[in-house]
Amino acid sequence: QKQYVLLILKAHTASAVSQDAYKACLKEVLEKYPKDPSLTLISLDYYYMVKDFNNLFRAIDDLKSYTNDDFLEYFTGNYAYEIGEFQMARESFEFIVDEYPSFTSAEIMLLHTYNALESNTEALALLDTMVANGYSKDKLIDFVKSDINDFYKTKDFRNWRKHH
Repeated sequence: QKQYVLLILKAHTASAVSQDAYKACLKEVLEKYPKDPSLTLISLDYYYMVKDFNNLFRAIDDLKSYTNDDFLEYFTGNYAYEIGEFQMARESFEFIVDEYPSFTSAEIMLLHTYNALESNTEALALLDTMVANGYSKDKLIDFVKSDINDFYKTKDFRNWRKHH
C-alpha cells in the first residue's frame, strides 16, 4: 500500500517535470497494479500519450461502468474523431448533444464530424437547431467559414445561408 501511494505521488510530481517522466511513471504504476480500478482514470492519460486507442476506449468503457457517467461519451467522441473513426465519433457526439443540449463544444465537434462524413443534410439540420436554440446565424456562418471551410464552400451550405 505504501509503495502504491508513493508511485502515485511520483507520477503526479513527474507530470510537473516532463511528459516523458510522467509517461514512464504511469507505465510503472499500471504495470504493477494492472487490475486496480482506481487507476482507470490515470490510465486514460497514459494510453492517450502512447496513442494506444484500443486500451484507451476500453478504459473509458470501464470508467463508464464504474461511475455510470454518460458524459464520458464526449471523450470517446473526441478520441474517435482524432483517429478518424468518424462514425464512432458521430454516435458519441449525437448522444452528448441529445443528453446535454446546451453543451456547445459537442455541437461544434458534431458539425466537424458531419463534415468529415460528408453528411451535409445532418450538418444543416444541426445548424437549424442551433439557430432555433438562440445561436447567432451570422456567428455560425463565420465559424463555418473559418473552421470548416470545405463545408462552407458546398452548395448545400450556400443555399442554407441564403434561405434561412
